Amino acid sequence: ILEKVGNTVHSNNFIPADEGLSINFAVIKNIQGLQFNQTLNVTDNLKRKGCIISIFNEDHLCLPRAIVVAWAREKLMQDPTNPELKRHYETLRKNRKRKSQGQTRQCEQTRAAFHLMKEVGIPWDATGDLSHIPLYENYLQININVIAAEINNQKIYCSQRKYEMTVWLYYTRPHNASWGHFSVITKMNALLGKSYYCEECDKGFDHKREHSCASWCAICGRPHCAK
Repeated sequence: ILEKVGNTVHSNNFIPADEGLSINFAVIKNIQGLQFNQTLNVTDNLKRKGCIISIFNEDHLCLPRAIVVAWAREKLMQDPTNPELKRHYETLRKNRKRKSQGQTRQCEQTRAAFHLMKEVGIPWDATGDLSHIPLYENYLQININVIAAEINNQKIYCSQRKYEMTVWLYYTRPHNASWGHFSVITKMNALLGKSYYCEECDKGFDHKREHSCASWCAICGRPHCAK
């Protein structure tokens, strides 16, 4: 046991085993995303709020699929009048199939997901899990946060906020299942049942002047106030 602990110690060169030593152990289930599950109705309820984009797939690609859809949507939000960005986002979101020379090709969402995995060096048959997200963040130059339904909509992956663009994913898992599913969050405030959401504090609230922090002004009730 001490050898295993020693392999994980970074701040000290030795373990003071001659003194009082307390070791806590925790077993954490690996977070994995697979195919869409029709019996999971939590995303249906949130879709009615307009804060979730469901990813419908029968393969193991729900994580890269969700990321390419969320990334395309965020790019469109930054340039909403761009017709090319709008077409690209709608094609990815609706998972439309491409047509080339009269023949139906692979769905655009599937193609984009495989391309993303290839670019970051993840094998095409790998099941998406949280350890892949830093690779996607570095390649796409985006921050990715993941919220889990099973722990009362708390974060299970928090970005380091290195980049200007941030996307949110939603992880749901059927009861007692070893795998779950990733979807796209479009509105964090709606997900939490609030009118507003402060990304800096990870907090939702109903009245824009009831919250104040370094990035949210309680006087004007807006984020990143210049005054």
